[in-house]
Amino acid sequence: MGTTLAFLGILGFFVGLVLLVIGLIRKKKMKGGLVLGISIVVFIIGFIMVHTNGTESSKDKEKVETAAKPKEETPPTEEKEVKEKPVTAQTEANEESPSEALNATIEAFKSNDFMKFADAFYELNAPERSDVYRSTIEGAMVTWTGIITDLETVKDSIIVIGKTDAYNGADWITLGNENADLVPYVIIVEMNDPSVKTGLKKGDSITLKGEIGARGDMELKFLKFNWKLYKGEIVK
Repeated sequence: MGTTLAFLGILGFFVGLVLLVIGLIRKKKMKGGLVLGISIVVFIIGFIMVHTNGTESSKDKEKVETAAKPKEETPPTEEKEVKEKPVTAQTEANEESPSEALNATIEAFKSNDFMKFADAFYELNAPERSDVYRSTIEGAMVTWTGIITDLETVKDSIIVIGKTDAYNGADWITLGNENADLVPYVIIVEMNDPSVKTGLKKGDSITLKGEIGARGDMELKFLKFNWKLYKGEIVK
């Protein structure tokens, strides 16, 4: 509507101007001035209406765009996502110091009592066993006592079992096949001088000294591991 009025105002302006010129030439009143004045007023009204409609359209468009735009969700803060645990003196102590079980295992290892050490070692969880083995046990010289279970299967070694109360006379191969739960308590000692095996017999109690080269483990249900010592010697 505003555009139409503005157009009519412009058209009337030119018509009024023509009538005004003709009236001046003929010296007659052609009402050109009246038409010109009305046309100017109509043009101004139309122009104002066009401007007003344009402004309202822009506002309506902004409203539509705002309504169509999905509301952005504010991500939850880390404080809401993570529930912080209260820090206590006990918590700090647990993080900074080894567990009591780990300390007990290290003490048992230092005692050179194989069964005392083995029982404590196997009570640890898998990561703790790996940590204490790398930090304290691997490469250490130990003196352990056990019962000879096999002198023949591994020619340069003496195979003993530290869990003496469970020994049933089986050799190394029989233990591996029929008594796998005892394998983690078996120690294979590679001797510096294999000739010292002469005169020994299966079932004898013996104390051997050597360097730890591999650890026993009982984590897997169907696969157990024995201990291995190198640089073995018989302790008189």
